Amino acid sequence: MPIVVPPTGYPASPGPFSVSLIPEQERPAVFHILDLLASLGRYERRFALALLLFEHCLAENSDLARQVEGGALGLGTLDAQTNTLSGWQTMAARDGALARYHFGQALHAIASSLKDCPTLRTYTNHGKLRLARKQFEAHFPSVTSIRHVIGHIADFAATIGDKEKHSIRGPYKETFGRVGIQVHDTAKITFSDNLYDHTYAVTYDGAVHTCEISSKTLRTLVAVRETTYSGFDAALAQQTGQRNR
Repeated sequence: MPIVVPPTGYPASPGPFSVSLIPEQERPAVFHILDLLASLGRYERRFALALLLFEHCLAENSDLARQVEGGALGLGTLDAQTNTLSGWQTMAARDGALARYHFGQALHAIASSLKDCPTLRTYTNHGKLRLARKQFEAHFPSVTSIRHVIGHIADFAATIGDKEKHSIRGPYKETFGRVGIQVHDTAKITFSDNLYDHTYAVTYDGAVHTCEISSKTLRTLVAVRETTYSGFDAALAQQTGQRNR
């Protein structure tokens, strides 16, 4: 079960920004905003790394299954190795879901922090920042609910009442990729750390919440980050103009 380590890098930064051209009293706020902008790239990369591990485990499991079919591997060895690989997959899914949540938190913090830097705020395209937030919220409406479940899995199952509160009641039917889930009649079921194909699923407050661990999710994070960065193009251009005077 060798692990092939692919090279990875950090996403592009927002661009060169000279804090020296900002009034001194506003510089702490600018440093904070620049760090938040950079953190979008860090959380995007964290999701990308989780996806790499997830896909690696998926490929290894498929390879082991082919070896069993060909008679090169026994079922006992298959069970032992797939248990490990499936556990790693779930770990990767949890970390990917958390990276997505932290990305969203940083995204919202950027807008709220601009009030402390009027100079930068003047040259910021707030329409682009709103668009980025709307993109994120439209694609990922369940980030906070999933974060709560990951952080409180045992707490939400501590009592019968807690478990029922965060369960869903049938009938329920859904397909996640190639996996179908069905709950009959009025039976109750809880997803606390479940993985179906590329979908990480939890139940929270009587509803199902999911996170897709896929290249599609990664592309959305990239698009939101790029839209956010573009909201500061005018500020960068303004600084370039000031330096060239």
